Order: sequence, then structure tokens, then C-alpha cells
Amino acid sequence: MRDVADGGLLLGHYPARYVLFENDKLHTIISALNYRGIRYVPVADHGGMYRGMLRVGRVLEKLLGIHKGTEEAPKLALVEAREVMDPSVPSVEYPPRDVGDIVKVMEEHRVGGVAITTAGRLVGEVTDKILLDLLVTSSKIGVSVGDIATPSPVTVEATDPLHRALSLMVERGIRRLPVTYQGELVGMLSARDYFRFLSTRLEEEGVLGPWAMEEQIWYVASPRPITIGAEEDASRAIDLLRREGVGSLIVVDSGGRLVGILTERDVVLRLPRGLLEDAAAGLPRL
Repeated sequence: MRDVADGGLLLGHYPARYVLFENDKLHTIISALNYRGIRYVPVADHGGMYRGMLRVGRVLEKLLGIHKGTEEAPKLALVEAREVMDPSVPSVEYPPRDVGDIVKVMEEHRVGGVAITTAGRLVGEVTDKILLDLLVTSSKIGVSVGDIATPSPVTVEATDPLHRALSLMVERGIRRLPVTYQGELVGMLSARDYFRFLSTRLEEEGVLGPWAMEEQIWYVASPRPITIGAEEDASRAIDLLRREGVGSLIVVDSGGRLVGILTERDVVLRLPRGLLEDAAAGLPRL
């Protein structure tokens, strides 16, 4: 096992790119999730102490309440970050000494971002995208995309209403859905696509309304999803994820049929742990 007595890893964003306070309201939460590709947001109190990680699924569940009749739009607007965060997600002490500690938190709590703290005070973050960058290589890894992708993803039809897609995301604990039209793959709907749509409409109208759930999926989804063959080496997937600036790829078989979906978190968590540990061993240490 690698000796970590020589100091912590120079790894992460310092400070965290976006931090929510416990009493931030829904409009601010949606803005955070629409901010420059942010996918994971730590929550702190006004003294800077870490309190938990925002859970996108909990935000979606609250928003679905409008469609289900369990939430009223005026009251929903007053929802605070403390109500949709997960206080059970632990932080890692600064400086992180072993990449394995970070990956363990991601794996056990199903998150793609980990807060870095000093005596409980939030100072930074490490995300799956940062870890993915460590795995960039010009050599083949020797693991196929199909071996680490999530197989047989559920799909939605382009003409379905948004509430169907978001219900699936909440029920299954997922954040992305391939979109089809008459059997043909035409797009990808992510939670972030929805928050981008919602943020724009909130800026225009200032309030939540029925449109938040009733719009057809094709209007909100990202078109022309990026695909990769299931038989290709995982190094090719890493290159595509980074070069295209996306969080996931559609996995297809030799006939071009949809067989899976591959996310940044899939790559980080499902590749042999030793690959990431070896890559991190080359980082500067504090």
C-alpha cells in the first residue's frame, strides 16, 4: 500500500465553485444547479461550517409536487436548501491524503462530489470530473466501455410531458434519460437540462407554474447525444467526456442500438481502483 505520510494531495477546487447556505430559497438552488455545469453543491451555514450535500433528487421531488398536487407553487418557492440537502454525506479533511477516501464517500453515498473541510469549515471540493481528469491517458486501459456502463437504461419519448421523465428520475434515483422518437434515439434529458429550462422561465415569469411539468420533453432535452461503442476502450470514453464537456455518453452496440449509458461517476467508481490510485500518486503533495 502506498505510504501517505509525505503529506496531502494537491487535489480539488479551493474554494468550492458554488456553495449554498442552509436558508437559500428554491430560486437560488435552481440557479446554483444551472451554473456553469455545476452538478454537486455543498451546503454551509453562514459561519462557513459544512452541513451537507444538495440532493438533486430531493429538489426534483419537491418540484414534482406541483404536478401531483402535494405542493403549492407559492409555498414551494420558500423551500430552503436545508430541506433538500443530505446531512449524512461526510466531508474529507483538508488536505485529502488518499484518493481512496474520496471515492469511498462517493460510492457509499451515491454522490459525485465531496466537500473538503478544515475542522468542519468548508474550504473546497473534489468532484468526479476532477478525478476523471486524473485518468486521462493516451494508452488503452484494457477495460471496455460496456463493462463499466449502466446497461439497459430506461428511455422516454420526446413527446412525453416532463413530469413523466422527472418521476422516473426520482423513482429510480437517476439524473439522465435517453430520449427517443418513434424508436430512434434523438436526445438526452438530464436534470441539469430541466434546471436550465426552469431557470430561464423563472427569469421571464418570476413564478413557478404548470409549465414546469407539462412541457414536452423534446423542448427541454439536449439534442444529438454523443454515442460510443460498447466495445471501445474506456480511455476513449474518458477522452470524449472531457473533450465534449458532457457528464455522460450513450453506449451503443455494433448495430447502433442503445445498450447503456456511461457517466463520469461510472468511470471513476467502476474502473479498477488501482488505476485511479496510481494516477493520484503522481500528484504534487502539500
